[in-house]
Amino acid sequence: MADGTAIPSPRLERLVEHCTREKIPFIIGSYANAHHTLWGSTNVNERGNDLLEWLIGTNLTPINHGHQPTFVTRSRREILDVTLVTVGFLDRVEG
Repeated sequence: MADGTAIPSPRLERLVEHCTREKIPFIIGSYANAHHTLWGSTNVNERGNDLLEWLIGTNLTPINHGHQPTFVTRSRREILDVTLVTVGFLDRVEG
């Protein structure tokens, strides 16, 4: 990771592994600071690619809807918050 922060953190990875192993559905709300068009960002950065690559190997999917920015400055409006849910729990989540 360019900024030295692992995606995902070892702690999050252990939590996801535990919940997957125990078949515990869950939702994660995160300030990921990860840009990817899949969850509504206007561009893709290395952190966004790393997060997406990790998600592909899990039973998690992003459930961001719309294009309301979660990070706003004078020169930029971006979606950096990502909400993730276990795939088997999707039918219980309302957007």
